Amino acid sequence: MAVGEKTGRNSVRIQPIKFEDLLSKYPPGKMHAIRNLGISRSPTSAPILNKPRLKLYCPADFCRDVRFFDAYQTQKVALTEKWSRLFLHYSCSNCRSRSKIFAIMARWNAVADEGEAVIIGEWPPFGLQVSARMAPIAGPQTLLINGYNPLALLEQALTKGSSVERDHDALKLAAAVRKILTELAERMARALEDQTDLEEAVNTIMQYD
Repeated sequence: MAVGEKTGRNSVRIQPIKFEDLLSKYPPGKMHAIRNLGISRSPTSAPILNKPRLKLYCPADFCRDVRFFDAYQTQKVALTEKWSRLFLHYSCSNCRSRSKIFAIMARWNAVADEGEAVIIGEWPPFGLQVSARMAPIAGPQTLLINGYNPLALLEQALTKGSSVERDHDALKLAAAVRKILTELAERMARALEDQTDLEEAVNTIMQYD
């Protein structure tokens, strides 16, 4: 988060970030001030939720690189000072075969004339880019968390997040998602390291006839 600036004797105003940066660079679970969250049509009407173009990694065989992702929802969402729970659906503009879904909470801060938003969850998960080398080991028992498939847990969190009514519960769910993502990333790193050690052992044996 950007460094805040002093606005009063004992208050600090957090510098707002761009909405596209929140969606593409920040993990779930923390509220941010957003300077381009809404598009104002007139001084007397509610701002409309902005759906900016994103630069995300696309794992499709046709891409396998950072590509532009565009929102494909046409419905306009008016922002108010009350928190709204929303799903944003994006697809790769290059291959059109890969999607990215965000579950967010957003509202308009009329006093500051800017938006506020928090990512509750996203699918595929934040920071999870499964390479071709990792794919064969992405489903072993070693990746299970308390006996559960972590990807299934994340999918459940996104589904349940849309029906949570209290802000406190939504933020608690987002924190749980972040913990699962962290644990999953660590387990995948360990699995990949073990796989490398095994490959080296096999290669060493095969060197001797």
